[in-house]
Amino acid sequence: MTGKRILLIGDFCRSSFGAQFYNTNFALQAGFIRSGNHVLTFSDRDVAREASWLRRKALGRAKMNLQLIDTAQTYQPHLVLFGHADMADADTFAAIRKAAPGVRLAQFNVDALFRSETMARFRERAQHVDLSFITTAAPDRLRNLGAPPSTVAYFPNPVDRAIAPENISLMTRNDVAFDGVFLGTGIERREAQISALQEALPQSFRFSAAGGVQGTPRLTGPSFLETLATGMMSPNLPLDETHPIDFLYASDRLAQLLAIGIVPFCQAAAGLETVYEDGIVNYTSIEDLAAKMAELADNDNRRRQIAAIGHRIGTERTSAERVAQYMLDLTLGDGPSIDYGWPSELI
Repeated sequence: MTGKRILLIGDFCRSSFGAQFYNTNFALQAGFIRSGNHVLTFSDRDVAREASWLRRKALGRAKMNLQLIDTAQTYQPHLVLFGHADMADADTFAAIRKAAPGVRLAQFNVDALFRSETMARFRERAQHVDLSFITTAAPDRLRNLGAPPSTVAYFPNPVDRAIAPENISLMTRNDVAFDGVFLGTGIERREAQISALQEALPQSFRFSAAGGVQGTPRLTGPSFLETLATGMMSPNLPLDETHPIDFLYASDRLAQLLAIGIVPFCQAAAGLETVYEDGIVNYTSIEDLAAKMAELADNDNRRRQIAAIGHRIGTERTSAERVAQYMLDLTLGDGPSIDYGWPSELI
């Protein structure tokens, strides 16, 4: 497959000066380029904001949609890929197809299925695109999303190796400030999970919680990644552990941990070892999580071994360029061109 023109629509953080340059939109942009394609990005929220003299997205939405159609007409993309692009109106999808004859439309979603508002928007876009990608691989659950049959596919969180400030798998415990680190907000039930984990860990365990949880300042930009790289391992906590977790679901934090060589601890019910093998550690409860983190802190060789496996699988098997090529295989080709190592059937 020769290089393609890809119009990638999503939040590219212009209003915050690229503060979240490590998010999935940027990772896929890098992946498509590294795999030999041309990418034009369209930051829908920023364009809508800039289109209104009051700098309000809602007021600039209509102009944003017109600019998106004009961009498609000028660029003539082979693929238009929407990433949580909630401001695209229903009529815009048809207008893009008319402006760029033969174009394929797709979307991707990285949120959990229990987030009802996000899933409602995903379902709405699914009626207008040719293919929808999502970071969940539970067939029965995906069939109930309301998308047309055989238009939904799993994709793993793409790992961009270029974001890593360090490779923690190469470091000993003495080289790293913390045994464990959690970086993120305390929304929904995250605060409760972190508090329970801190109580269950032994006093000798060096643990840091930052980035918004427990009243700590939010972090973005290089500070986010550099703070994440102060720990050897990290719990990949769900927003709400009381919701059943779906097969292979994980937030994009997993991709960041793997890129940096940090051992991720993931809920066992997700079955993420299917993709990441021995490069992650599963846990079944907060007590089990604490016990396994403490055990690994006392076995540095084992910790480094797991971290190295995770780093290798993350930056090779689920690299941004490999995930990007997989998306092209499904949207512009006849299906997977190789065995990617993850479920790739259309649901």
